[in-house]
Amino acid sequence: MPHNSFLHFTLTGNFAHFRMRFTTTSPATHLVPPRHTIAGIIGAIMGLERDKIAETFDPSQSKIGIEVLSHLSTIKITSKLLRLKGSSTLETVLGVSDHMIVPFQLVKNPKYRIWFSHENQNIQEQLETLLRNHECVYSPALGLASLLADFSWDGEVETTKLSIKQGMSIQTRSVAPVDFFDPYPMEENHFIIDKHALHLDVSRIPTGFLRVVFDANGNWMEGELHVPTNSDLADLVELIKVPSHGQENVETRDTHVFVW
Repeated sequence: MPHNSFLHFTLTGNFAHFRMRFTTTSPATHLVPPRHTIAGIIGAIMGLERDKIAETFDPSQSKIGIEVLSHLSTIKITSKLLRLKGSSTLETVLGVSDHMIVPFQLVKNPKYRIWFSHENQNIQEQLETLLRNHECVYSPALGLASLLADFSWDGEVETTKLSIKQGMSIQTRSVAPVDFFDPYPMEENHFIIDKHALHLDVSRIPTGFLRVVFDANGNWMEGELHVPTNSDLADLVELIKVPSHGQENVETRDTHVFVW
């Protein structure tokens, strides 16, 4: 079933932490949330159990895109982590839990626009009702449970799926796969290239990885499209065009968004 009808909503918070998978005791953060993080946020809003999220929002059934709407910068804070499980010498002798001081990297005042479509119309309508009424079953968070997120409904719009044509020029503010999009260097742009997991399966194992590019200042990027050599990737990622007249409280120009 084609993903033509997309919901879009704005996601904000004071701080965010989207832990990079290779970090351990000194957590570094992605500046933008990977796809599986957005799937978890949507699942929290809808009240889905954690073990159902991977299957419900599999890329074969749903498409998700992310636009950067604010300047993204990070700060470091220090947190004290307590060891709550099991026993230790410290617990036995002093009666207190082990603890350690860990520096956390946080994204300050992030603002993203989320694009979402699902082939199951009931799921899409349920999410739309919750977003419109600013309701949620579980409180959504930006990576960590203590970093609560707020969301606001933007609208629902019929989009056009575009064919990826080599050398075609587009403008976008969405997170874009490097294999598909080569942005022109502009003075106002601050490009960041990152590596995201494509999706996490039910065992929370990445199904693959994708190099992405975005503008950390929240500015538009202009560049050329490329036809990827990886056929599996070409089948997974879509480019949609959103007409300006079809957007509620969003843009006065046509929008191009990469979704997968």
